[in-house]
Amino acid sequence: MAKKSKHSKVTPSSKVNKKSKPSNNNSTNSSPSSPQTKLSSTLISPLNKNLQSQLYNATNLRTLVPNAVFCATNFFTESECKAWITKAESEIGFQYVNHPATRYIAQRECGRIQETNWDIAEQLFQRMQHFEMMKKINPLIGIDGSGGYLPMTCNGNIRIYKYEKGMSFGKHVDGSDRIPEVQNGNTEITVLVYLSSCLGGATRFYLPFSKNKSKSSKNKEKSGISFVPQAGAILFHVHGDRCLEHEADPVLSGIKYVLRTDIVYGNAYNCK
Repeated sequence: MAKKSKHSKVTPSSKVNKKSKPSNNNSTNSSPSSPQTKLSSTLISPLNKNLQSQLYNATNLRTLVPNAVFCATNFFTESECKAWITKAESEIGFQYVNHPATRYIAQRECGRIQETNWDIAEQLFQRMQHFEMMKKINPLIGIDGSGGYLPMTCNGNIRIYKYEKGMSFGKHVDGSDRIPEVQNGNTEITVLVYLSSCLGGATRFYLPFSKNKSKSSKNKEKSGISFVPQAGAILFHVHGDRCLEHEADPVLSGIKYVLRTDIVYGNAYNCK
Protein backbone atom coordinates (compact mmCIF):
# COMPACT_ATOMS: atom_id res chain seq x y z
CA MET A 1 0.00 0.00 0.00
CA ALA A 2 1.25 3.45 -0.86
CA LYS A 3 2.33 5.76 1.94
CA LYS A 4 0.04 8.63 2.87
CA SER A 5 1.26 11.98 1.60
CA LYS A 6 2.95 14.21 4.11
CA HIS A 7 0.77 17.00 2.70
CA SER A 8 -2.55 15.27 3.37
CA LYS A 9 -5.16 17.14 5.36
CA VAL A 10 -4.39 17.41 9.06
CA THR A 11 -7.04 15.94 11.35
CA PRO A 12 -7.36 16.49 15.11
CA SER A 13 -5.83 13.09 15.85
CA SER A 14 -2.94 13.51 13.42
CA LYS A 15 0.60 14.39 14.42
CA VAL A 16 1.30 17.91 13.27
CA ASN A 17 4.50 19.06 11.61
CA LYS A 18 4.73 22.68 12.69
CA LYS A 19 6.97 23.49 9.73
CA SER A 20 4.61 22.04 7.15
CA LYS A 21 3.09 24.24 4.46
CA PRO A 22 -0.59 25.23 4.50
CA SER A 23 -2.74 22.61 2.79
CA ASN A 24 -5.87 22.54 0.74
CA ASN A 25 -8.47 22.06 3.46
CA ASN A 26 -10.98 20.52 1.06
CA SER A 27 -10.22 16.83 1.54
CA THR A 28 -10.75 14.58 -1.43
CA ASN A 29 -12.90 12.31 0.71
CA SER A 30 -15.01 15.02 2.36
CA SER A 31 -18.76 14.53 2.49
CA PRO A 32 -20.54 16.06 -0.51
CA SER A 33 -22.66 19.16 -0.07
CA SER A 34 -25.82 17.13 -0.65
CA PRO A 35 -26.58 13.40 -0.43
CA GLN A 36 -28.70 13.65 -3.58
CA THR A 37 -27.15 13.66 -7.03
CA LYS A 38 -27.76 17.01 -8.68
CA LEU A 39 -25.11 17.02 -11.39
CA SER A 40 -26.07 15.21 -14.57
CA SER A 41 -23.93 13.13 -16.92
CA THR A 42 -25.58 15.04 -19.80
CA LEU A 43 -23.33 17.98 -18.89
CA ILE A 44 -20.58 16.18 -20.79
CA SER A 45 -21.49 15.71 -24.44
CA PRO A 46 -20.79 12.44 -26.35
CA LEU A 47 -17.62 12.63 -28.43
CA ASN A 48 -19.11 12.61 -31.93
CA LYS A 49 -17.33 13.96 -35.00
CA ASN A 50 -18.87 17.40 -34.64
CA LEU A 51 -17.72 17.71 -31.05
CA GLN A 52 -14.25 16.44 -31.84
CA SER A 53 -13.92 19.15 -34.48
CA GLN A 54 -14.68 21.77 -31.81
CA LEU A 55 -12.10 20.29 -29.44
CA TYR A 56 -9.28 20.51 -31.97
CA ASN A 57 -6.73 21.88 -29.48
CA ALA A 58 -7.30 19.29 -26.75
CA THR A 59 -4.62 17.04 -28.26
CA ASN A 60 -1.98 19.79 -27.88
CA LEU A 61 -0.93 19.16 -24.31
CA ARG A 62 1.57 21.78 -23.16
CA THR A 63 4.08 21.54 -20.31
CA LEU A 64 3.84 24.53 -18.00
CA VAL A 65 6.33 23.22 -15.41
CA PRO A 66 8.49 20.22 -16.39
CA ASN A 67 7.45 16.99 -14.66
CA ALA A 68 4.75 18.80 -12.70
CA VAL A 69 2.18 20.99 -14.50
CA PHE A 70 0.48 20.46 -17.87
CA CYS A 71 -2.35 22.19 -19.71
CA ALA A 72 -4.43 22.17 -22.88
CA THR A 73 -7.21 24.31 -24.33
CA ASN A 74 -10.59 23.21 -25.74
CA PHE A 75 -11.16 20.31 -23.35
CA PHE A 76 -14.75 21.57 -22.93
CA THR A 77 -16.75 23.36 -25.60
CA GLU A 78 -18.24 26.79 -24.98
CA SER A 79 -21.73 25.27 -24.72
CA GLU A 80 -20.54 22.68 -22.18
CA CYS A 81 -18.97 25.39 -20.01
CA LYS A 82 -22.20 27.40 -20.10
CA ALA A 83 -24.25 24.31 -19.23
CA TRP A 84 -22.12 23.60 -16.15
CA ILE A 85 -22.40 27.21 -14.97
CA THR A 86 -26.17 27.32 -15.54
CA LYS A 87 -26.63 24.04 -13.68
CA ALA A 88 -24.53 25.27 -10.77
CA GLU A 89 -26.15 28.70 -10.50
CA SER A 90 -29.79 27.96 -11.37
CA GLU A 91 -30.38 24.47 -9.99
CA ILE A 92 -27.84 23.84 -7.22
CA GLY A 93 -26.40 27.02 -5.74
CA PHE A 94 -22.98 27.65 -4.23
CA GLN A 95 -22.01 27.37 -0.59
CA TYR A 96 -20.02 30.43 0.50
CA VAL A 97 -16.56 29.60 1.86
CA ASN A 98 -14.48 32.21 3.67
CA HIS A 99 -11.69 31.49 6.13
CA PRO A 100 -8.42 33.24 7.01
CA ALA A 101 -5.01 31.64 6.77
CA THR A 102 -3.67 29.66 9.71
CA ARG A 103 -0.41 27.76 10.16
CA TYR A 104 -2.02 24.70 8.56
CA ILE A 105 -4.86 25.95 6.35
CA ALA A 106 -4.58 28.44 3.48
CA GLN A 107 -6.73 31.56 3.18
CA ARG A 108 -9.69 31.02 0.90
CA GLU A 109 -12.80 32.85 -0.26
CA CYS A 110 -15.06 31.38 -2.92
CA GLY A 111 -18.33 29.63 -3.63
CA ARG A 112 -18.29 25.82 -3.61
CA ILE A 113 -20.40 22.90 -4.80
CA GLN A 114 -19.27 19.40 -3.89
CA GLU A 115 -20.88 16.12 -4.98
CA THR A 116 -19.90 12.48 -5.29
CA ASN A 117 -20.60 11.43 -8.88
CA TRP A 118 -18.62 8.53 -10.34
CA ASP A 119 -20.49 8.65 -13.66
CA ILE A 120 -19.26 12.16 -14.38
CA ALA A 121 -15.79 11.20 -13.12
CA GLU A 122 -15.60 8.34 -15.61
CA GLN A 123 -16.88 10.52 -18.46
CA LEU A 124 -14.18 13.09 -17.75
CA PHE A 125 -11.55 10.36 -17.68
CA GLN A 126 -12.74 8.83 -20.94
CA ARG A 127 -12.47 12.19 -22.68
CA MET A 128 -8.91 12.52 -21.38
CA GLN A 129 -8.17 9.03 -22.63
CA HIS A 130 -9.59 9.85 -26.07
CA PHE A 131 -7.07 12.66 -26.40
CA GLU A 132 -4.33 10.46 -24.88
CA MET A 133 -3.64 12.99 -22.15
CA MET A 134 -2.64 10.52 -19.46
CA LYS A 135 -0.57 8.55 -21.96
CA LYS A 136 1.44 11.73 -22.52
CA ILE A 137 1.62 12.82 -18.87
CA ASN A 138 2.38 9.50 -17.19
CA PRO A 139 5.99 9.11 -18.44
CA LEU A 140 6.76 12.72 -17.48
CA ILE A 141 5.86 12.60 -13.78
CA GLY A 142 8.00 9.70 -12.60
CA ILE A 143 5.33 7.02 -12.21
CA ASP A 144 6.62 4.04 -14.15
CA GLY A 145 3.50 1.88 -13.84
CA SER A 146 5.38 -0.98 -12.21
CA GLY A 147 3.04 -3.53 -10.67
CA GLY A 148 0.21 -2.21 -12.81
CA TYR A 149 -0.07 1.05 -10.86
CA LEU A 150 -1.73 3.17 -13.55
CA PRO A 151 -4.33 5.94 -14.03
CA MET A 152 -7.73 4.30 -13.53
CA THR A 153 -10.33 7.06 -13.47
CA CYS A 154 -11.08 10.54 -12.19
CA ASN A 155 -12.07 11.07 -8.58
CA GLY A 156 -15.83 10.81 -7.98
CA ASN A 157 -15.58 13.77 -5.61
CA ILE A 158 -16.59 16.51 -8.07
CA ARG A 159 -16.16 20.11 -6.99
CA ILE A 160 -17.16 23.36 -8.67
CA TYR A 161 -15.70 26.64 -7.43
CA LYS A 162 -16.85 30.19 -8.05
CA TYR A 163 -14.49 33.13 -7.50
CA GLU A 164 -16.01 36.60 -7.81
CA LYS A 165 -14.10 39.88 -7.91
CA GLY A 166 -11.53 40.02 -5.10
CA MET A 167 -11.85 36.34 -4.15
CA SER A 168 -8.73 34.17 -4.00
CA PHE A 169 -7.07 31.07 -2.54
CA GLY A 170 -3.75 31.51 -0.72
CA LYS A 171 -0.55 29.51 -1.10
CA HIS A 172 -1.01 25.83 -0.33
CA VAL A 173 -0.28 22.30 -1.50
CA ASP A 174 -2.81 19.61 -2.46
CA GLY A 175 -2.67 16.36 -0.53
CA SER A 176 -3.01 12.83 -1.90
CA ASP A 177 -5.93 10.72 -0.68
CA ARG A 178 -6.81 7.04 -0.63
CA ILE A 179 -9.71 6.09 -2.89
CA PRO A 180 -11.45 2.85 -1.78
CA GLU A 181 -13.32 2.49 -5.08
CA VAL A 182 -9.99 1.69 -6.75
CA GLN A 183 -7.74 -1.19 -5.71
CA ASN A 184 -4.64 0.37 -4.11
CA GLY A 185 -6.19 3.66 -5.18
CA ASN A 186 -4.54 7.03 -4.52
CA THR A 187 -5.03 10.43 -6.08
CA GLU A 188 -1.82 11.61 -7.75
CA ILE A 189 -2.81 14.56 -9.95
CA THR A 190 -5.10 17.55 -9.45
CA VAL A 191 -7.34 18.33 -12.43
CA LEU A 192 -8.83 21.79 -13.03
CA VAL A 193 -11.25 22.47 -15.89
CA TYR A 194 -11.86 26.19 -16.31
CA LEU A 195 -15.49 26.95 -17.13
CA SER A 196 -15.02 30.68 -17.70
CA SER A 197 -12.47 33.30 -18.58
CA CYS A 198 -11.77 36.29 -16.34
CA LEU A 199 -9.26 39.02 -15.60
CA GLY A 200 -6.90 37.93 -12.84
CA GLY A 201 -7.64 34.68 -11.03
CA ALA A 202 -4.55 32.93 -12.37
CA THR A 203 -3.43 29.60 -10.94
CA ARG A 204 0.14 30.40 -9.90
CA PHE A 205 2.86 27.83 -9.13
CA TYR A 206 6.06 28.46 -7.21
CA LEU A 207 9.22 26.52 -7.89
CA PRO A 208 11.20 25.52 -4.77
CA PHE A 209 14.33 27.37 -5.90
CA SER A 210 12.66 30.58 -7.13
CA LYS A 211 10.13 31.58 -4.50
CA ASN A 212 9.78 35.31 -4.03
CA LYS A 213 9.80 35.75 -0.26
CA SER A 214 10.14 39.52 -0.32
CA LYS A 215 7.56 41.29 1.81
CA SER A 216 8.46 44.76 0.57
CA SER A 217 5.46 46.87 -0.38
CA LYS A 218 7.46 48.12 -3.35
CA ASN A 219 7.64 44.63 -4.84
CA LYS A 220 4.08 44.22 -6.09
CA GLU A 221 4.81 42.00 -9.09
CA LYS A 222 4.20 38.33 -8.34
CA SER A 223 6.72 35.65 -9.20
CA GLY A 224 5.97 32.05 -10.06
CA ILE A 225 4.54 30.46 -13.18
CA SER A 226 0.91 31.26 -13.84
CA PHE A 227 -1.96 29.95 -15.94
CA VAL A 228 -4.73 32.48 -16.65
CA PRO A 229 -8.27 31.01 -16.70
CA GLN A 230 -9.56 30.32 -20.18
CA ALA A 231 -13.01 28.85 -20.70
CA GLY A 232 -12.74 25.18 -21.70
CA ALA A 233 -9.06 24.78 -20.77
CA ILE A 234 -7.78 21.95 -18.56
CA LEU A 235 -4.81 21.96 -16.20
CA PHE A 236 -3.10 18.99 -14.52
CA HIS A 237 -0.59 19.23 -11.67
CA VAL A 238 0.98 16.53 -9.54
CA HIS A 239 0.07 16.58 -5.87
CA GLY A 240 0.95 14.82 -2.63
CA ASP A 241 4.65 14.75 -1.71
CA ARG A 242 5.65 16.27 -5.06
CA CYS A 243 3.07 19.06 -5.15
CA LEU A 244 4.34 22.54 -5.97
CA GLU A 245 3.17 25.31 -3.70
CA HIS A 246 0.51 27.24 -5.59
CA GLU A 247 -2.31 29.74 -5.19
CA ALA A 248 -5.27 31.27 -6.98
CA ASP A 249 -4.72 34.98 -7.60
CA PRO A 250 -7.57 37.40 -6.77
CA VAL A 251 -10.12 37.85 -9.54
CA LEU A 252 -9.90 41.40 -10.88
CA SER A 253 -12.90 41.39 -13.19
CA GLY A 254 -15.56 38.86 -14.19
CA ILE A 255 -16.25 35.54 -12.46
CA LYS A 256 -13.97 32.51 -12.39
CA TYR A 257 -15.75 29.16 -12.46
CA VAL A 258 -13.62 26.03 -12.24
CA LEU A 259 -14.38 22.30 -12.08
CA ARG A 260 -12.08 20.24 -9.83
CA THR A 261 -11.38 16.51 -9.72
CA ASP A 262 -8.25 14.32 -9.48
CA ILE A 263 -6.61 11.49 -11.38
CA VAL A 264 -6.84 8.27 -9.38
CA TYR A 265 -4.04 5.72 -9.80
CA GLY A 266 -4.30 2.10 -8.75
CA ASN A 267 -4.45 -1.49 -9.93
CA ALA A 268 -8.14 -1.98 -10.69
CA TYR A 269 -11.27 0.16 -10.75
CA ASN A 270 -13.97 -1.48 -8.62
CA CYS A 271 -16.75 1.04 -9.25
CA LYS A 272 -17.65 0.25 -12.88
